Amino acid sequence: MINKKLGLFSHSEIEKLHNYLKSNTQSNEFEIIKSLFFTIERPQPDFFQPLDLFHTHFILFNGLHRLNCQADGKFYIEIKSTQIQYIECSENKHNNNNEITTNTKDQSLCDYYLDEKNFAQASKQKIEQMLSEFSIKFQNYLDAQTTTHDFFDLNIQQNWKEIKKHYQHLVQVHHPDKSGDTTTFLEIQKEFEQLKKYYPND
Repeated sequence: MINKKLGLFSHSEIEKLHNYLKSNTQSNEFEIIKSLFFTIERPQPDFFQPLDLFHTHFILFNGLHRLNCQADGKFYIEIKSTQIQYIECSENKHNNNNEITTNTKDQSLCDYYLDEKNFAQASKQKIEQMLSEFSIKFQNYLDAQTTTHDFFDLNIQQNWKEIKKHYQHLVQVHHPDKSGDTTTFLEIQKEFEQLKKYYPND
């Protein structure tokens, strides 16, 4: 179990995290926990204990966001659920006004992980409730995705190019200007907008 009294990363541990990321510019949460926590002599988490897992996750993400706050335009850590990428910000990039900016969602997550109360006040009951809510939302997402694919008679494995081609065919068949049914045409448009949420729109 993670000893909660160890708290968040110290300044020296933050520096070790920074060095790890510079040497491993593309990584993920699991890899960092397994490698870094051993290096800095922190206990390995019990991944089957929700509260223990949350504390470990929070410690790491708090450290990542603290590093971003300290970056001073020299680097940026792109933090995603599946990948953590360390990006050097060169002078040339800076002068071309290509600075990386954060959106409102990113800032909200940053604020959450930088608020130590969210770490200190976490309880087993709260974490289990969060996991339950996430599970429900994720299942709803899967159900909605399946429904949309069924509407278009698509296979989940089909790529975006194939889906778009199929959509364009349906639009031509059901377009009101070509004696198609308006209700069906509008439904096709609506379901296609849903599909855009599940695939890269390229």
